[in-house]
Amino acid sequence: MKPKISRDFFERYLSSEIVDRLDLKTLTVMGESFVDESLKLSQSDLVFSVETADERSARLYLLLEHKSYPDPWVGLQLLGYVVRLWEREKQRLKKPPLPAVIPMVLYQGEKDAEVPPFEELVDYSVAGSQYAVHFPYGRCLLGQDRLEELEHNPELDIALNVLKYIRDEQLAERLEEKILPKFRMVDLQKHDKWGQMMAVMEYLAQAGKRLEKPLLQEALNRALPAPMGESIMTTLAETWMKQGEQQGIQQGMQQGMQQALERERGVILRFASSKFKATADKPLSAFLNRIQDPDGLTKVADWIIECDQPEELLARISNAKIH
Repeated sequence: MKPKISRDFFERYLSSEIVDRLDLKTLTVMGESFVDESLKLSQSDLVFSVETADERSARLYLLLEHKSYPDPWVGLQLLGYVVRLWEREKQRLKKPPLPAVIPMVLYQGEKDAEVPPFEELVDYSVAGSQYAVHFPYGRCLLGQDRLEELEHNPELDIALNVLKYIRDEQLAERLEEKILPKFRMVDLQKHDKWGQMMAVMEYLAQAGKRLEKPLLQEALNRALPAPMGESIMTTLAETWMKQGEQQGIQQGMQQGMQQALERERGVILRFASSKFKATADKPLSAFLNRIQDPDGLTKVADWIIECDQPEELLARISNAKIH
């Protein structure tokens, strides 16, 4: 999750009491994972550091369950992951106290189901309640969250709907009806907003097993204006090339790469032509033909989004040193 989307997510799903104790503006992804290797097909996790209102340090631990139904044992797994996080912190701090960890589970499936609290996983009838382990954690069941009231926050709305429907049998239809139209509500001319939405689309391209490229292209064409849809497909081309899915891969990696680059150049040129009324086409076309890697083309696409006038784009081209 991007920082802004992450902050909005926790503001929505954590209790107001917890939110009031945290300074979510300080939220930072830590880049660590504690999920068992054997479970990484069905689970993934995100660890965030955050400062509290009284200037202490805390952690937010978000476990994403990719199953279509809640697992009754997830509380036990979550406790194990939190203990691993504390073990890592113990090595770093050397002495108590450890930072507080606020755990949460996000279920991506649409099926509604009750998840038993942690206390119900163990029979305490012999030992008595004084020995019961109390381990509360937040639960976000997207299948029970209708998300209608998120119209004021399209970035979070899009991200949660993608997570909700990523394994849906009708993903292409859901994308066209519930997700892509909300892109119109996001100011994609702002670089940070564009980055947030492309992160969502790249996740779709990688994780959406039922979303083939032609279906995605059709959905984009029907739901969004041509320049916006083409620009999104341009950026996704790099993701597909990295996955080895480009059309020319059977004829050899080099040939496939060149074909994909040529298609991407064409999409970028059409996008620029639409935005700047063809005033930059000739120098831009010559410049694009010099670029032989996807990262370079992505950079040019970013320039087109960022520049308001063709003269700004031409100045960047003139000063660029892309090989």
